[in-house]
Amino acid sequence: MKNYWKAAAALIIVGAVMLAGCSTGSSKSASKSGNDNGGSVTVSVVGAIEGFNYLKAGSNIVFTEQMMHGIWPDSFTPDPSLKSVMNSDLLESADLISKSPQVVQYKINPKASWSDGTPISADDYIYLWEAMSGNKKFKDADGSAFLPANTSGYDQISSVKGSDGGKTVTVKFSSSFSDWKSLFNPILPSHVVKKVGFNSGLDNFGDALKVSGGPWMADSYADGQSFVKVRNPKYWGKAAGLSSIVYRIINDSTELASAVQNGEIQVVNPTNGTVSLKDALQGVGGFHLVTAPSLTFQHLDFNESNEYLAKTDIRRAIANAINRNEIVQRTVGQINPKATTIGNHIFLPGQPGYVDNSGEYGKFDAKKAKQALLKAGMVEGSDGYLQPTWGSQAGKDFTLSIVSASGRELWNQIQQLVQAQLKAVGIKVKIVTLTDYFSQVQKGNYDMATYGWAINPYPSTMKSVWCSYTNAECASNWAHYSNSKVDALLKKATGELDSQKASVLYNQADKLLWSDMASLELYEYQQVGGWSGSVDIENLKYNSSALGFHWNDQDWRLK
Repeated sequence: MKNYWKAAAALIIVGAVMLAGCSTGSSKSASKSGNDNGGSVTVSVVGAIEGFNYLKAGSNIVFTEQMMHGIWPDSFTPDPSLKSVMNSDLLESADLISKSPQVVQYKINPKASWSDGTPISADDYIYLWEAMSGNKKFKDADGSAFLPANTSGYDQISSVKGSDGGKTVTVKFSSSFSDWKSLFNPILPSHVVKKVGFNSGLDNFGDALKVSGGPWMADSYADGQSFVKVRNPKYWGKAAGLSSIVYRIINDSTELASAVQNGEIQVVNPTNGTVSLKDALQGVGGFHLVTAPSLTFQHLDFNESNEYLAKTDIRRAIANAINRNEIVQRTVGQINPKATTIGNHIFLPGQPGYVDNSGEYGKFDAKKAKQALLKAGMVEGSDGYLQPTWGSQAGKDFTLSIVSASGRELWNQIQQLVQAQLKAVGIKVKIVTLTDYFSQVQKGNYDMATYGWAINPYPSTMKSVWCSYTNAECASNWAHYSNSKVDALLKKATGELDSQKASVLYNQADKLLWSDMASLELYEYQQVGGWSGSVDIENLKYNSSALGFHWNDQDWRLK
């Protein structure tokens, strides 16, 4: 799972890649020049790097994957229709050769090698399986357990074996796994990472990051400012069209618009849209604005390690006290008036498996919420706030924190709206914004938290978020949620090869997630981005997956 932060999970979204454009429109993005003369493009990104290994828990951030795309090779990549396309430079074939037991066989291109000359081989697939499996018998370089962001599928593999000099990889599953194309995306240079460590060896920029197996190589990084990747001269496949891509980290929309206007930025990476960003970019002459829904959703997490939020009836009451429609109207509705609340923890609107399971649990009903809180052992104080009659806050105003990342306009708006809405039912909310937000959330240092999960076309990867936090494979379950029935349904769904039958199982799990109020789902992100009219970049096309524009950045060319 990747978060926007970064996540993973979703079947094909119908119409998700339809773009609303201004200026000359999105079709202008593809010229016919075929120019291979190189050149450089500067792309703006929003956020903060929490390490470069985006397969590791805590470092799985969307724009990190986008920047690193094409450095570590993927076995499969989602195209704009969200169909999984095999990387034909890396692999000659990838086939399901047996269903019972399930066996997948990969044939690695004989020419495929890392930039230091080491052949890409079965060793790299074996290592990644061990690191991502959640099996504690496998150890990192320092002897500690691996910390994968998501174990879905990897935890169902019984063996990975190499043959033909390491160029054939045979993966055998202990139980069926329908989303097998979600695995080994990317693979890491095992001969390097085994030495420096999966958990921390790739946290900082250094020589380990400069070993590439794709069309790009990591070149330089200025902390909190920029990252540069350059064409890999050792690449055996089709060379990258550009000589380099420079990523500028700019979190302020006014500063970003100014940088575009001044020619410092050519591409604005589609990001969680804000009104100020949209308005700022619309004010730049000749800018080709792109707005589109994405495979990312905003939600409100409840930390169940909090003694009050551990109670299902209190979580349900808080959810009923929150007006999700108002939140949508005041945030993403300002970007896209058609934006609505979402009613599923696993699928997004437009996906074949999507069903709104929110029912009464997602409805705004302040009266019902307050009655439920009183029934849960609260009494109304003289100042209008509720006071628990039990626990650490007994006799005090019931107070919860809501944390978010500093500088995130919409997230901070949500904090303010939730604060006002919960005050109306007698809950005092303390707003906290953090620069190290994601690391603090991962550690459980919050009561309520709002952020987004960015997902890919595979629902199985949501398992790492919703299965019980006590399970090794649930590295992204930071809310301490636990339900053995959900675990069983998710396990059964990920092993179902029939997508329609799997969707039924996923939705059964989702109904329990709503009943338990594991998390309050808010809305689907509306992305805002585009490119400057000062450049004509061939093959620049939006993709609603976590990769955004970058799904094919090796094919970008300047006219």
